[in-house]
Amino acid sequence: QYVVDMGYLIREGESSVKAIHDRHIFGLFSKTEWLMVINEAGFTSTVIQDNTFGRDTFVGIKPR
Repeated sequence: QYVVDMGYLIREGESSVKAIHDRHIFGLFSKTEWLMVINEAGFTSTVIQDNTFGRDTFVGIKPR
């Protein structure tokens, strides 16, 4: 897993600027777990390789 920290500077109208911190933890599940959950939800699962960014995209296809 990995942590992504994001910072936002927000101003509404003429008010002063607010700084907001937002933290997300990604990558909680293995590839096997993702595919299992997609299948258990009634979908046919597949993985598409994104070679540009070096990542997997999980796709669930609903059977007819």
